[in-house]
Amino acid sequence: MQPTLNLKAFLLFFILSMPFIILTFWALIDLMRLQTKAVYTKFLWLVVVVLVPYIGGLGYLLFGRRLLRRKEGNNV
Repeated sequence: MQPTLNLKAFLLFFILSMPFIILTFWALIDLMRLQTKAVYTKFLWLVVVVLVPYIGGLGYLLFGRRLLRRKEGNNV
């Protein structure tokens, strides 16, 4: 017997995953465009976003952007 593709389950997973995938790409693009002297912090956020894509991207956008901008303000 061939396993059947449950199309409804796939579509539900796809639709629910799209916001997290978009957030992950948004976080990666924002990290790459951000010019900061806090290179190690930026690198650690990059590792977190890549290795923990769903939660890492959301965490960066909620906490990491403020943290990196605050560190940049202290370095100037």
